Amino acid sequence: ALFSIFSIKRFYIKSKNIDLKVVFFLSLYVFLNTIIQAGIDPNLIEYRFSSLIATLFPFFFFFIFMTIDINEKSLNIITKYLFIGIVIYAYYYFNSYTVLLEQFEGSLNNRLLGQRDVVLLNFGFLLLILKNYHSNYFLRFFGYCTAFLLLYILLIAQVRLGYLLLLSNLLGLGVYYRKYFLKIFLPILVLMVFLYIFYFRNAGDVYELMTDIAENNIEDSIMVQINFGIARFNTMVDSVLSIFSTNYIPNGSERVRFMIWDRILSSVLQSPLSMIFGSGELGVHSLKDSFLLNDDRGLYYATFWDVNTSESQFFDTLFRRGLIGLVFLYTIYFRFFYLLRYLISFDKKFKDFYLAFYVWFFGFFVTLIFLPVLRDRAFALFFFIAYAILSSRAYIIRQHDKL
Repeated sequence: ALFSIFSIKRFYIKSKNIDLKVVFFLSLYVFLNTIIQAGIDPNLIEYRFSSLIATLFPFFFFFIFMTIDINEKSLNIITKYLFIGIVIYAYYYFNSYTVLLEQFEGSLNNRLLGQRDVVLLNFGFLLLILKNYHSNYFLRFFGYCTAFLLLYILLIAQVRLGYLLLLSNLLGLGVYYRKYFLKIFLPILVLMVFLYIFYFRNAGDVYELMTDIAENNIEDSIMVQINFGIARFNTMVDSVLSIFSTNYIPNGSERVRFMIWDRILSSVLQSPLSMIFGSGELGVHSLKDSFLLNDDRGLYYATFWDVNTSESQFFDTLFRRGLIGLVFLYTIYFRFFYLLRYLISFDKKFKDFYLAFYVWFFGFFVTLIFLPVLRDRAFALFFFIAYAILSSRAYIIRQHDKL
């Protein structure tokens, strides 16, 4: 997608584009907020400005792509490069995952992928499945095989966010294909409920599986990996259901998140200025805080947990940029979603490209709750380039319709 810039000759300024104004004012706010707060409090000034550069870096590429005339020819080139890139990305991760399985043989309970990885892998899976291959059966076979590899990784990698994203895919498809809901999506949901009740619940938890493997010298196999994946999925469901119980006590990762979010809120609410403007791009590391983490189940000893990550994009934005930053974040999110709805309706030729983003976006919102994914440099670059391409394309179509 980046190299496709060189094949495009026509450049122009989209002076009335809303998204250009939103990101411009966000960039200006982030820059001025950092400068002013650095002048008031010069502590950690190097870290503050390195964080500022990391924040502005993807905005720079957003502005570059906003100057490009995303016509049909250029979008064809971009989608072609994107398809090739996703295929390379998929096989790279499949190879890496296979190598990691060999390295961690005997420790089958290890999570072998980062949570941020599965967000992009899930998008790749959707694009390969929903892509219009235009009766090219070789590409269709190749694309579906690659999608199957990604699905295999997402199912057995023991990353609970991956399972949540796959469920959100069904939600996104059900929302878009509403007329097929009763025929397709409702039966699938009913089947999943039956599988959960009569099979998943009897699969045992992670600790039981670890004990069983150790006592019976069970060797690694696909079924063992699947059982661990099911056990991880059960912990996610148990965490959600336990919230509605009368004696709810958070444990594990949810307790860590709640404790971190409590520290962030306590810091932000200390004064109206910190609540409105945040810390001026300082991350939660600047709190230099920790808390005692107890496990009421007695599965591990109490430990001190350092607050080094916000565990949520919303809380990260609130801490760095305050309520004003949250307003910008929600604005960008809903503009992205609006652009997808518009382009799906009025740019039918690339509907498959937009539909993949549309379905993926349901899971992306969930990801923002549990992961500061926009602090990942690669993902932020991917997101803002995609945002610029969608906005530029929608702007051109509107101008064409007016003519």
